[in-house]
Amino acid sequence: MLRKAICFLELQRYDLALSDINRILESDPENSEAMYFKGLIYNKKKNFNEAIICYEQAIKFNSNRKAVTRSIYEIAKIKIELRDYYEAFYTLSRAQYLDIDQKSLQKFKTFTDGVTSLMKKNFDKGIEVLNELVR
Repeated sequence: MLRKAICFLELQRYDLALSDINRILESDPENSEAMYFKGLIYNKKKNFNEAIICYEQAIKFNSNRKAVTRSIYEIAKIKIELRDYYEAFYTLSRAQYLDIDQKSLQKFKTFTDGVTSLMKKNFDKGIEVLNELVR
């Protein structure tokens, strides 16, 4: 059923995808992968608060390493798009305590570290960190 929901998601049939995801979650309410895709559906519908709640649930349940990694990534991405760099930095800092693919988050970590350093008026460190992204 998850594959069917993913197909609906790719076809931008969000309501059908959400219906299938909710059926999965009825039988397995702690399914991180289904919760990640539920967050992705809300993200596509521009309902960022609901998306973040779903991603947080996926992280909490921690039943699928890939889904947890992607959930952290998506939360950080939303926060960066909303220019909430401190929250993005905090989200990525939490990731170090989780069993996830840390490498896939490295560019976001470097970016948020550089931006928050600039915001704290630590210009030398901020410029140095952001230059790492360019190299």
